[in-house]
Amino acid sequence: MILFDAAPAVPSNYPRLKLLTQEEIDNARIAGYVAEEVDPQKPVKRAGLDNYDAPVPDRRLQDWRTRMYLIWFCYIYENFQVILRPLYAVEELILEFKGLDALDPRLGSLYAGAGGWEPASTAMREKHLEQLKPNYSKAIHLLDSWRMSHIQP
Repeated sequence: MILFDAAPAVPSNYPRLKLLTQEEIDNARIAGYVAEEVDPQKPVKRAGLDNYDAPVPDRRLQDWRTRMYLIWFCYIYENFQVILRPLYAVEELILEFKGLDALDPRLGSLYAGAGGWEPASTAMREKHLEQLKPNYSKAIHLLDSWRMSHIQP
């Protein structure tokens, strides 16, 4: 079980959560991935789910955990400038989803231990955002593709 120290939960009213069923959102809430009231600027201290024995999420979007990973990555990216420890938040996300390679397969190795060297300035945060942007764009593309093929208007 991971204890989240940096990655804020995704707020339950985050629009991308519409790509999950209500049952999947409920599962995400139980796992500590989604919460009612979230302020990404505040310190994080909450327990995740004991998923040690759970299989690695399937990189196909049919697995709700893969969609949740992409949704959460987007939320962290969009709030990167205000999250207290954004690199550690990315690291926690990767750890929680067992190095899922739905985005750049190198992401896990690039951000392993990243929480130890948080960017101290806005310019450094912007540099990291620029480096993460291709992953954000890919996440948006994958989620939009899923929405177009699975969600009825």
